[in-house]
Amino acid sequence: MIPGTVGKMTEKTVESATTIRVTADIMRVSGVVPVTNLVPGLGGNIPQGVLLYSTSGTIAVSEAGNINLGGIATNLTTTSGVRLIYNPKLTKWTL
Repeated sequence: MIPGTVGKMTEKTVESATTIRVTADIMRVSGVVPVTNLVPGLGGNIPQGVLLYSTSGTIAVSEAGNINLGGIATNLTTTSGVRLIYNPKLTKWTL
């Protein structure tokens, strides 16, 4: 849960970018720019999760930054999201 919300998951739409700040539990991403970094909305010392999905088309998610996909090629689509968990010890988002 993102602070300031009352017992429910929050959802927000953002434009795709190489770096996206996580400001909701569910992030709808629009555009075509591959996502390589996620900035933890709760700060870098607190574990948290996020569900990412595309609002239109396919958006690549890359391990070039702080996202660890275990070598699995991953894309956001309108029909399937990607659930990532932030691990502060690794400073990485993982599947």
